[in-house]
Amino acid sequence: MKPNYLKKYIISSYVLVWALILFVAGPASLIFHAPPVAMWIVRNLIAWSPTYLLLIGWKQFQPGETRMDFVKRCFSGRIRPLMLLGAFGLIFGISILSLCIYATIEGQPVVSHIDLGAVSLPLSVFLAVPYIISNIVVITCLTVLMNIFLEKERNLLYSVMLHFGFNIVYVFLDAGIGFFVILTVLYPVITAAAVLVRNLQVAGKKE
Repeated sequence: MKPNYLKKYIISSYVLVWALILFVAGPASLIFHAPPVAMWIVRNLIAWSPTYLLLIGWKQFQPGETRMDFVKRCFSGRIRPLMLLGAFGLIFGISILSLCIYATIEGQPVVSHIDLGAVSLPLSVFLAVPYIISNIVVITCLTVLMNIFLEKERNLLYSVMLHFGFNIVYVFLDAGIGFFVILTVLYPVITAAAVLVRNLQVAGKKE
């Protein structure tokens, strides 16, 4: 049987990410109460860990292809400026919409939840549960949205812009767990709408 290298990489990535969350990010935040700068470093380490895993274990996950050929293939699609901005705007817009809803519920202006030194991590085990659920839902939805864009143009720049639109808000965010609960609701709704539009477009092309 031919080895399924993609499946092997996906499983390994999830194991690595959750190991870092449980054994690095969790203790750093809940036990050692690490400062914002330290948590920012930890958060980025976790976010980029699948990339590090692929580069370090290249022969285990992508045998028969050089790194350069792989990079060329991943960025071979056309770059459409409007589509690129749309990828960023979609995800950034979801976060801003969630923040507006959260601020309205809290009865405070949106700007009151913006803090240049903030790190959006729960401070107790109880609050960590909805935070973890939110991350699972949001990351799953982001993956689906990334694939919709990549289906149109096979260029990872679209995925980079989606990821950037997701991350940039959290650099300045100072919001409670309610914000993440709202994200957990909005992301599946908007992702489902995006999938519906994609399916209608595909069906239209077949007719």
